[in-house]
Amino acid sequence: MSVDERMLIEPLCVTVHSWNRAKSLNIINFGSTVVVQGCGPIGLCQIAVLKAAGVVNIIAVDGVEKRLALAKEMGATEVINFKELPTIEERVAKVQELTGGFGADFVFQCTGVPAAAADAFCVASCTGQRDALSHHAGESRL
Repeated sequence: MSVDERMLIEPLCVTVHSWNRAKSLNIINFGSTVVVQGCGPIGLCQIAVLKAAGVVNIIAVDGVEKRLALAKEMGATEVINFKELPTIEERVAKVQELTGGFGADFVFQCTGVPAAAADAFCVASCTGQRDALSHHAGESRL
């Protein structure tokens, strides 16, 4: 196994574990609409795991166009550049638009940014759930 392949072991273990936890709640399945916040290594691996598990509605959120392009390659069906939607209300409205007004069934928060944690609660549907794959220090406003 090459060094490049070995470097993916930990991120893939984290994301497979988060998929299994989410699936155990009986809320997420192949027909669910899932938001993945953050398209760094963990977020991109999460998208790959979701796609491999058969989830067909994956919305990726990030502020870097190159990462959003990679998210599309990894299996995201829609992407949102949060820099183009600077307020939480605009980001929520975009997710509502992409989900027919329902919101996400599940949100994977993969950023470590406190503001994204607040967004995760707002873009989920009224019965939606979230899973934080990152931790951050400091205050978070909800």
